[in-house]
Amino acid sequence: MTEAPVRSLYAKREEMLSQYADSVAGSSGSVVHLSDILEDSLSTHLYEKPNFNRLDAHRSADNSKRVVIVNEGAGDAVGFL
Repeated sequence: MTEAPVRSLYAKREEMLSQYADSVAGSSGSVVHLSDILEDSLSTHLYEKPNFNRLDAHRSADNSKRVVIVNEGAGDAVGFL
């Protein structure tokens, strides 16, 4: 494989991650990005207004899968640890 196709795949990594996460979660599951969780958590600490609507969307479903996308960025990795 040459560098050009690899770079074009790498450029679409977020789209690929999202599509794969959607397929793993299924129709009754939910998908969130770790960066969204961290952002919502930070806004809660700074402004004391929790904004977890995206995270609570499927909480009532008993058998739903919850998938979190962790991008390879250093900030996401540190937040996950």
